[in-house]
Formats: sequence, structure tokens, C-alpha cells
Amino acid sequence: MRWLTTGFLVPLITSAHLSGAAADTRPTPGYRLADAPRLSMPVDCTDKDFCSVQNYIDFDPGPGALDHTCGPLTYNGHKGIDIRLRSIATMERGVAVLAAADGTVIASRNDIPDRLLKQVEIPQALKGPVMPSNSVSIYHGNGWTTHYTHLRQGSVRVRNGQKLKRGEPLGLIGASGTTSFPHLHFILTHHEDVIDPYSGRLPGSGCGVSAYHSFWDDEAAEILAYRPSGLLNAGFDQIAPSMARVQRGLQKNERLPATAEQLVFWTQIWGLRRSDRVRMRLYDADGAVLTETIQRAERDSPVSLWYLPRRRGTDAWPAGTYKGEYFLERPVAPDSEKFDEVLKIIRKIEIR
Repeated sequence: MRWLTTGFLVPLITSAHLSGAAADTRPTPGYRLADAPRLSMPVDCTDKDFCSVQNYIDFDPGPGALDHTCGPLTYNGHKGIDIRLRSIATMERGVAVLAAADGTVIASRNDIPDRLLKQVEIPQALKGPVMPSNSVSIYHGNGWTTHYTHLRQGSVRVRNGQKLKRGEPLGLIGASGTTSFPHLHFILTHHEDVIDPYSGRLPGSGCGVSAYHSFWDDEAAEILAYRPSGLLNAGFDQIAPSMARVQRGLQKNERLPATAEQLVFWTQIWGLRRSDRVRMRLYDADGAVLTETIQRAERDSPVSLWYLPRRRGTDAWPAGTYKGEYFLERPVAPDSEKFDEVLKIIRKIEIR
């Protein structure tokens, strides 16, 4: 039996992820590189697997959406970088938002409650204005400003007019405003223009061209490097997972009882693309395959949840270490039946 559930956790996502060719006219940013800031990590995520960039700036000039590499990791009109956490549990433990460069605080807000949109609420959110969130804006001189939004209520620790050094904490990553996952929405502006910190170019100016300028320092460039797909969470449970339970961190188990009615291996990834192939296997304590599945993705999905269950028979599960394997494979070319391995995820569980 094959099992798949996919879910969109991105606010304001549209079905038009890809729109075809890049723009013929590519506006050139009007700034001097000598005056531009060098940006360090805006979050305390020194481990590149601890948090990930889920959305980049939209470079498609039309109604579709393309990130700076011409990939689908953005949505129409998105003008910032979304650095997301794996779960609400991670958010509740506290992940600091940091000043990306020296500067002066010119705006801040700290009173918006944290609330994640439910799946059914996202379509309605598309129709209305984006709600304000807890935020900090820092001016760096020469027209350059960085903006940090969706901070946790009550966590903002800086005040207007305060001078900061790079790396100083501003607050904590939260879920205030219009969002369906905990993350920092980071924006770099020069006067009135949003500037992509990866390429130095303007939103909507066409994707896939050589970078004009990267604003990240070496550490940030490595940790926040563009990755087309990645792992958010994976594990085992006795019941089928849901996005809500996974996001709350409730699906993590180190051990399961031998009387469990079923054994479910699950993974939550970001960056699924249409025509990707997913292979999953579940092994028993002796290394024999209990069940497996192979599926093809029918559409791009910013976040997808996959699971493979096996029901227990009349007897208890034999004690030992069970293993789950997940492989995400991508066609080497459109309509090709040859694949490159994008992700390999292995998890183990003790049954006693």
C-alpha cells in the first residue's frame, strides 16, 4: 500500500510556481558596492541543518514565481528570505535573531501575538493585506537597512535609537503576523528598493543570471547556501503523522512498545518538485524488508509529509532495532527516467 500526504505550510502560496522564461529587461540595482554592508548570520543557527531557507525572493516579473536560481522556492511577490525552524518546539526553546551588521535601530514592535495560520485559513489570508508582526529595522548608513519580522511576542530587546554591533541579539524567532510556520522573514533594502542578499539584484528582474553581488559574509554564505531540497523532520510513531503534530514536535519517539498496533516511518521535507521520485523502505530487527513504496510527485510542494506504515500481526513486534529509509530522487532532465539522488534519510527505532 502506498501512502502520501502533502501540505502547504507557506503563507500566501499560489499554484503558479513556475512561469517560463526570465524577463528580457533586467533592471540594474542603483547602489555603490563600496557603500554596501557585509551581512553576517541574522539568526543563531550555526548548524546549517538546524534551520533552513524555505523561501527566497521572487524574481519572476509576471504572475508566477521563481527564485534567483529559477527554482520554485518562493511565491508570487515574495520580497524577503524566510529562514524557518523545524518545529514549534524549536521555536519555544528560543532561537535568537541577530543584527546582521552594525547600525541603529529605527523601528521596532513587540506586542503582536504569535499564531500560526491553519491550513484552511491560508486561502483567506491570500485575499487580505499581510498582517503586521513583531519586528526590528536597523539602519546601516548610506541608504541601507535590514528588516527582521515575525519575531516572538515579548522577545524584542532593543529600542529605537539604540546602536548595535553585528551579532547582537534583537529578539527570538516567532510566529507573529501572517505566517503558517515559525521563521524569520529577513529583508535588505537600499532606500526604497528591496535587494536580494544572494544576488544583489532587484525582485522581479528575472532569474538565472550571474550574481551582481552577494551580501553574505563567508560563514553566512555557507550556512544559508541555496539548497533545492532538505530535511525538516523524520522519525517513527504508532499513528499516521499530521502536519500539526509534526510541527508541534509530537511525532518524535526514541522507543516504541512491542504491542504497538502499527509501526509508521515518516519524513517531512521541503523543496519537493514535480516528477521527483520517492522511495521508502521499512526494515525489521533482522534487516528484512517489512514494506516499501515508490511514488512520483505530481506537483511542486514547498513542504511535504511522507509516511510508510506497517500494521502488526497477531503477535507482538519482535524486540530489536528497526530501520526506515527515505530516498528523494530527481530526474536528470525533464521527462527523463534517469535520476540523481537528492536526499537520503535513515532513521532507527528501538522496539521493546
